[in-house]
Amino acid sequence: MVVLRRVCENVHCNEMTAYNVAACTAQCLLWPTTDVHNAMSSDQRLTAAKRLIELVRKMIDGAYDIFGADCLPFLAKSELSSELSKSLCNVAPGSLSS
Repeated sequence: MVVLRRVCENVHCNEMTAYNVAACTAQCLLWPTTDVHNAMSSDQRLTAAKRLIELVRKMIDGAYDIFGADCLPFLAKSELSSELSKSLCNVAPGSLSS
């Protein structure tokens, strides 16, 4: 969650808000087993997906509170990652695609 929170901290470059990151990762992180999933109606699956996204968004937003400040040194920005981040922020959207 802390890594996902760090992704969100670069929203000005990557447009990945906590909601966007949660929408991309929630089903991989917390989706029910196949048996449970197959027993659900399509409306139940949609409701479950929305709830999972909201739960993961809250976990991302509260990652530092949940995991404590101890996790921050592990993910401290290095000088190299700061420079890479700055250079990627200056890349025009779509210019990296072929």
